[in-house]
Amino acid sequence: MSSAPRHLIDELHRGRPTPEQLDTYDSLCQAWRDLGIEEHEPADEEAVQVVQNKVRLLGLCDLADERHLAEAVAIGARWFLTLDKDILQKTRDVSSEPGIVQGVIVARPSELCERMVFDSVFGLQVLGACRTSR
Repeated sequence: MSSAPRHLIDELHRGRPTPEQLDTYDSLCQAWRDLGIEEHEPADEEAVQVVQNKVRLLGLCDLADERHLAEAVAIGARWFLTLDKDILQKTRDVSSEPGIVQGVIVARPSELCERMVFDSVFGLQVLGACRTSR
């Protein structure tokens, strides 16, 4: 298990991910295990509905994607990782920078990995701030 719900991890592995993508997913899952954040708390359904009503304004094509993003916001996630072009396009002001939706950074898994470094004193760190917010 990872810090994302199992169904989302399974979804990442659908659709023929490249070997590089699989390596990225494995690295993220290992980092979550190393940090001791393998399990997440389930989102409060009322909170998800409130957030989903706000996320709906993005006009995402897929209701499941809308729900996934709303769940991430409702549980207080720091990052929402996706390869979905619709989500990425509609959450970014600058195509080369992750977007932010209600405090959650929306990015490709590789964009998080690019910002991860291991400090011998402080452990795993994520560097760099994102510029856009919705």
